[in-house]
Amino acid sequence: MEKPIPADMNKIFRCDVCHKDIKGAPQYEEHLAGKKHHVLAKKQKLLSSQFTVVVTGRMEESATVSAEILKIVKRHSTGIPLQDLKSRMENVFSAEGEEIPEVNLNLAVSEEVANNAVSELEALGIRAKSKALSDS
Repeated sequence: MEKPIPADMNKIFRCDVCHKDIKGAPQYEEHLAGKKHHVLAKKQKLLSSQFTVVVTGRMEESATVSAEILKIVKRHSTGIPLQDLKSRMENVFSAEGEEIPEVNLNLAVSEEVANNAVSELEALGIRAKSKALSDS
């Protein structure tokens, strides 16, 4: 006669960190102790505490891409060449109507730093918002 299988041996467990379904409690516990799971969990935790800034438009029709705006954007951005930033920002300023392209500054900074950048840009007539990297 076969031994009865405990219910948790057939139960499917979901690891939201790794986006995997794992059959059985022992396998799930083993997965949680694994190196890949720990690396992904650490990366996910880091991303959840980091923010970026997304430029969404201008507050006034007369606003233009000035050297001061580019200086703020470049100071807070990483990985985007200045000429590319200028081109992307000009697209925001030249767009008309509802379809204004967003420019993600590709930051990985604290929420406070992202909010400071948003404030600086808004003071110059640029509409921007901070966004958690985990939402990207």
